[in-house]
Amino acid sequence: LKEKLRIILHPLVREAFPRCMTCPSLTQNAAHFKEAGRYKSVEFDPENIRGGCIRCNKWLHGNLDVYADRLRKELGKRKYEALIKRSSQYVDYYPALLLKLIALAEKGYKAYCRGYGRIVKPK
Repeated sequence: LKEKLRIILHPLVREAFPRCMTCPSLTQNAAHFKEAGRYKSVEFDPENIRGGCIRCNKWLHGNLDVYADRLRKELGKRKYEALIKRSSQYVDYYPALLLKLIALAEKGYKAYCRGYGRIVKPK
């Protein structure tokens, strides 16, 4: 189910953010500020995912200094710090939760963003 969510969500992110978060290139990836493999609690968090080009996302390992600065400006201090806190918490992506997230993503990126925080509660 996680892979199904990725398959639906990542193209929505690339469409919502047509330019790389850290350079002017076109988006080719869904780039996670906090690495998806390391910070599972924010793997599907829309505040943690923006568009990224292959150069920045892969070769520059996310170009995180620039990403952090731009994300902080975009989200504002309060939301940015809340994202950092959530990244160290735990989320149990149990099947029923993943199915709810998939249903949200199938409604589009804006619906996913609006609904995500209502149904995902890190511990």
